[in-house]
Amino acid sequence: MHDYLYEVAEDLEDSLMVIDNLGSILYANPATSILYEQPVESIEGKKLSEAYPGGLGGRMFRAVQAAVDNGRLVVRNLTAGLPDVSKLVDMRIHPFSLTSDPQMKGAILLSYEVTEREMIREQTSTIRRAAMLEQLARQMAHELRNPLNSLGLNLELLEDEFENLPEASREEAAEIILLLKKQVKRLSEIVDSYREIAKMPPLNLVTYDIKKIVTDLTHFLKGEALSKGISIKVECNDNVPTLLVDANYLREAILNLMRNAIEAMPEGGELTIRLTAEKGQVFIQVQDTGIGIEKERQHKIFDLAYTTKEEGSGFGLSLVKQIVQQHGGDVYLESEPQKGSTFTLQLPGSQDKEKVELFEEDSLSEVEEFVFGVGQDDELSQP
Repeated sequence: MHDYLYEVAEDLEDSLMVIDNLGSILYANPATSILYEQPVESIEGKKLSEAYPGGLGGRMFRAVQAAVDNGRLVVRNLTAGLPDVSKLVDMRIHPFSLTSDPQMKGAILLSYEVTEREMIREQTSTIRRAAMLEQLARQMAHELRNPLNSLGLNLELLEDEFENLPEASREEAAEIILLLKKQVKRLSEIVDSYREIAKMPPLNLVTYDIKKIVTDLTHFLKGEALSKGISIKVECNDNVPTLLVDANYLREAILNLMRNAIEAMPEGGELTIRLTAEKGQVFIQVQDTGIGIEKERQHKIFDLAYTTKEEGSGFGLSLVKQIVQQHGGDVYLESEPQKGSTFTLQLPGSQDKEKVELFEEDSLSEVEEFVFGVGQDDELSQP
């Protein structure tokens, strides 16, 4: 019977550890080494805190203590911060007692990874919220468009009546009307943004070279960048593949990030677009040396209608995130005030709906780099 149970434990796909009441690992099955990325031979006989430093072992031991002390099942969900990756793990700790001797008490710790399950749950929740927002956007756009048009026309008519006012009053009234027209314009832009999000059709996916998108946008924004003392640099690894994307929408997302970067550098600076591919993923980074974003604002930056600009609508980054997520990817921000921001678009490196084999990131000597800056010729130059 003992041999049979041992074979069952060895064949389990889930991690199984036997822990004594002092937190020492008496046994660990092979699945444990896969889940927690530590060879079984290196952890058996050690305390949990020694086998899994950095807080993970301590949290495991506290859960074991709770199960042993209370004599009942304990369930824990935790994030296992491992050297190369973080995993979401469900743990079930079953206490046992072989004799009345407290030294013979312990627990069986069963663990399995739920990272993918939680990601699917989050994506499903995001899709539901997006559907609700689309419905809200359509309704708001419909309700606000006509009143705004009417208000704009009436302001124009009101301006025509200025000739009947005394000169001193005319100037003051003109300033008020100008302010009102600016606010009407801003509200109209917000409504247009709502409509844009609401009417976003399914993606028209084609195999496309994203390097061409970046090069075209770089040329397009060159004049604006030069006028503000900003140089633009494009770095591209040789292993970046063509992607199955909607080129128009992806171009819109990257353009939005590049324009934001330019606006973040009112005193000039450097805008870097970096394309890399690694482990089946393609990364597009838009990095500036501008004013940066305060830490307390960063978690809201992709929220609908949230903006850090005085006259912004707050829909640009929300639309960027929606576009990238519809491609099966995601977008991330790293920023430090007065040092700059880096937005990273992560896209699945697939072609014709199949994963392509990607090489590891090339060395810097193999990176193809295009640079242009203030005062350089129109053509992109390769050093």
